[in-house]
Amino acid sequence: MPRPFAVTGFTMFTVLLVLCCTGIRLCMLFTLLFAVILLITLIIKQTRSQRVFPAAAAAGLVACLLFAFTYGTQYLPCVSLDGRTADITAALKDSGTNRYEKWYYEAEIETLDGENCSYGVTLVLNEKIDAVPADRISGTFHIYAKNRTSRLIKINTSKTLIGAYPEENSGVLTVIKPVSQKLPLSYRICLLREKLKTNLKQVVPGENATVACALLFGRTDEFSDSLYSSFRSAGVAHIICVSGLHLSIWALFIMKLLSAARIKRRLRGIIASAFVLVYVAFTGFTFSVVRAGIMLLCVLLGSTFYRRGDSINSLGIAAVIILCRNPFAAADAGFQLSFLATLGILLFMPGFSEKIKEKLKNIPAFPSRIIRYFLMIIATCLCASVMTLPVMIVTFGEINLMSFAGNLIIIPVVSVCMISAGVTAVLPFLGPLSVLKYPAGLLCSVCAKYINSAVGFLSQFRFLDFYPRQNLAYIWLGGAMLIAATALFFASKGKKTAVITTLVITATFVSMLVVSDVFYSDITEITVIDNKNALCVLVSKGDTSALIGAGADYYSTSKNTCSELEKRHISKLNLLVVPRNNYREAGAVHEVLSCVRADVFACSSLPDYSEPLALSSQIAEFGDSFTMRPCDDCRITCVNNENACYALIESGGRKAVVVYDSNGEIPQGDFLICKKETAEKADISAYKGIIISGFNDTIDIQNSINYGGTLCAATAGQGSVTVSVSPDSQFKFSRQ
Repeated sequence: MPRPFAVTGFTMFTVLLVLCCTGIRLCMLFTLLFAVILLITLIIKQTRSQRVFPAAAAAGLVACLLFAFTYGTQYLPCVSLDGRTADITAALKDSGTNRYEKWYYEAEIETLDGENCSYGVTLVLNEKIDAVPADRISGTFHIYAKNRTSRLIKINTSKTLIGAYPEENSGVLTVIKPVSQKLPLSYRICLLREKLKTNLKQVVPGENATVACALLFGRTDEFSDSLYSSFRSAGVAHIICVSGLHLSIWALFIMKLLSAARIKRRLRGIIASAFVLVYVAFTGFTFSVVRAGIMLLCVLLGSTFYRRGDSINSLGIAAVIILCRNPFAAADAGFQLSFLATLGILLFMPGFSEKIKEKLKNIPAFPSRIIRYFLMIIATCLCASVMTLPVMIVTFGEINLMSFAGNLIIIPVVSVCMISAGVTAVLPFLGPLSVLKYPAGLLCSVCAKYINSAVGFLSQFRFLDFYPRQNLAYIWLGGAMLIAATALFFASKGKKTAVITTLVITATFVSMLVVSDVFYSDITEITVIDNKNALCVLVSKGDTSALIGAGADYYSTSKNTCSELEKRHISKLNLLVVPRNNYREAGAVHEVLSCVRADVFACSSLPDYSEPLALSSQIAEFGDSFTMRPCDDCRITCVNNENACYALIESGGRKAVVVYDSNGEIPQGDFLICKKETAEKADISAYKGIIISGFNDTIDIQNSINYGGTLCAATAGQGSVTVSVSPDSQFKFSRQ
C-alpha cells in the first residue's frame, strides 16, 4: 500500500478532530462504525488486497479508543476540579509568557491538598516569578476549567484543560529549586538557553534582541502586547513561532556548512539529524516543532541511508506520533494550522514549481533566479493559505490579506536574522573566535530592525483584515466543499475542472466577505459579558465599539472582558465609560486598558488610574451625567447621582437601560440590563426583554420572568448574552 502512514495519520487527525468537536457520545457510535467497516473490508477480498480501506478503518478505530481512554483518564478528572480551591505544588514546564499584564506558566501539578497527582495546568500570575522549568511552585490556587461555554467545557486545547490562579490573600508563592545533584535535562536546557539569550542581548540591543530571540527560540515572553499585536496585524505572527520554516533553514545551513568542510554525506545527515533533535528540545517541544522535526528527521535519515523520503508519508508519521501521545492535539488550532499548511505546500507546490520553471525558461539565469525566488514565496503562501483558510475563519474569525505582502518582504530576511542570531549567541563559547560576535551581531541587528520596521508599516493597513460572520462562513465552507467534491467527480470522468472550480469558490468567498461587511454593518449589538455580578456591557456597531463598566477586580472578570473584546477583534474602543469610581464598576480598568486602547475614557470622578489612563487620547470627567455618540445612530447617556446610577443606550429606534444601582424609579426603555436585586423589584411588564448579570442563582429569576411572558436571559456562568438591533428596530436575543 502506498503511503501507509499518510492514510493512518490523516484518518486519525480527521476522526479525532470530529470527536473533539462533538464529544464522547459520538465516540461510542464511531467505534462501532469503524469496527464494522474494518470487519467488512477484511472480509471482501478486493478491499483487503488494496489495504487502503482496512488501514483507514483501523486508524479510525484506534483514534476512537485513544479518545475514549484519554477522555476517561485525563479529561474527566481535570474538569472535576473546576471551581475548587486547593493547596498546589506544581513543576514548571516553561519560563512563562506575558500577555495582558499577566504571566502564564505551563506546569504539572504534583500534589493537590497533599495528595500526589499528575495534571497539566496553566498557572496565571500577576507578575513574573524568579523560576525556570523544573522549579516547583507551591501555594493556594483557585482552579478553573478552560474553554467553558454554557454548561459544557469544550475539548479545544491540546495543552492543558485547567488553569489556576492564586487565591486572594493566600500569601506569597513559594519557589522550590531542584537539588543541584539531580538537575533534570529540561533544567539544564533552560539554563543554556538563558545563557545564549544573554550572549545575544549583550551584542544586539533592545527590541531587536527581542525579535531575534523569538526567531531563534520561539519565545515571545518578552514581547510587549503592542509588538505582538503588530506581528498579528501584519499577518506574519508565524515567523516568531518556531516551526518547519525555522527547522528547514537551520538544517539547510548545517548541511551547507558541513559540505563546505568536506564532511562525508552520511555523516552530514547524522550531524544534521542530531542538530534537529537538540533544536526541538531547545524550543520546548511545541506541536509545530515536533511535527516539523519528525518530518525533517524522516527526510534526512532516509536520504542518509540511500532511501528517498516521502514528505507526505513523513507528515502522516508526525501526525500519528503526536496524536498517539495526545489525542486532543487534533483540536489545537496551532497543530491544525501547522498540519494543513504543510499538507497544502506538499500537495500543490510541485505543480506550481514546474509551471514557474517552465514560464521562466527563456529568461536569462540571473534575473530568472530572483524572479523565481519571489514567485516561489508567493506560491508557498498561497498553497498554505488555501488549506488553512477554513481554520482561520472558524477558529479566529478573521482573514488577513496583508499576510501575502508580509511574507514576501519579511521571510527572505528571517533566515539571515535567525542564523546570525544563533552565531552571535554561540561565538562567546568559542574562545578567540568570540570577537566575531560583533559583526554577526551587527548583521542580526540590521535584519531585526528591518523586520520590526516592516511589521510596523504593514500593521497599519488594518482595512485588509476581514471578519466574516460565522453563519456566512459556515455556509461558504459547506458550499466550497460541495463544489470541490463535484469537481473531483467530474475530474474522475476525465474533464478539466480545476480552473472553473477555483473561480467559483473564489467568487463565493468574495461574496461572503462583501455580504458580511455590508449586511451586518448596520446592526447594533449590545452584549452583556458573563462576569458574574460585575455588570459590563459592550456596544458594537460596524467598526464602532463602546464598553460601559469595567467590572470587579476578579481574575475571571478581566479575563472574560478581554476575551470578549479579542473574540470580536476589537483592538481599540471608541468609548470606555466607568459609571462610578468604585470597585464593582471600575475594578478591572487596568486590565481592560492593557488589552485595548480607548479613544475616550469617561468617568464620573477621576480615579487614581494614572498608568492606564495615559493610554487614552482623551479623558472626560463628568458630574451627574454624560452623553456621547460613538456613531451616528447610537447615543450613550450615563447618569450618576445620589438616587441612581445607570446608562441609556439608544440605537435603531430601541432603548436599552443598564442599571447599576437605583434607589428610586428605573428609567423606561425597551430592554432592561441589570443585576439580580434590580430585576426582583423592577416592573417587568414595562420591557420587551430583560438581561440579568449574576451568579447561578439568577437562573430561577430568569425562568420565572420567562414563564410570565417576558423575554429574559441571565448570564449565570452560561455565557454572554447579546441583543442585536437592526435599523428597522427588529431585535433578537442570543447567547455567545
